[in-house]
Amino acid sequence: MQEGFFERYFEPEKEDIENTVLLGRMNPPGQHHVDIIEHAEDKYGPDNCYIFLCETSQRTGSNPMTADERVEALEYSFEDTGLEDRLDLNTVDVDVFGNFWDDISSTVSGPSAYHTGDLYQALLAEVAKSGTDDISVDYEPRDQRQFLEEGPDSGSEIRELMSEGEEWRPYVATGTEYIVAENPEILEAVNTGSTGSIIRDVELVI
Repeated sequence: MQEGFFERYFEPEKEDIENTVLLGRMNPPGQHHVDIIEHAEDKYGPDNCYIFLCETSQRTGSNPMTADERVEALEYSFEDTGLEDRLDLNTVDVDVFGNFWDDISSTVSGPSAYHTGDLYQALLAEVAKSGTDDISVDYEPRDQRQFLEEGPDSGSEIRELMSEGEEWRPYVATGTEYIVAENPEILEAVNTGSTGSIIRDVELVI
């Protein structure tokens, strides 16, 4: 079946949406993550924007920042913006994707759009959310995101720049640069292990 079908199918009614929901490792939080969050907020004008960050068990090359560090980086990045008071940051264990919807139902109330740029994640979400009528899947193909600037559009690419000693600071959220400067063990982790993603199911890109 052609992807164009899903582009049309996963399109919630904008006027019905009270919350946006986004999920990702965001390790590290990049400027593209900030732009995607702001895009979803602009698209729906929700009362609240819920961000779920995947928990990681230890600091590694592919997961150099802890969940708390990523939360702090995003909080810093959205200071003094129109989203600051409506942003709700959460951490969640998503080793099994269906468990994520249990966390949503206990955290988010009201008609919500789960926004993702990955068709695989959109399909997983559509299956996993079965019976959750208040959640709609908003799939917007990653390669159609015209609002993104040139540069890395994944945490993997940013981690690769870090590990190779290339310039990475222009491509991360403002809070990420601050957190990395305060915690040198983040760069140490990137330089001592694989920077690639391990399992697609837990990559969970937005």
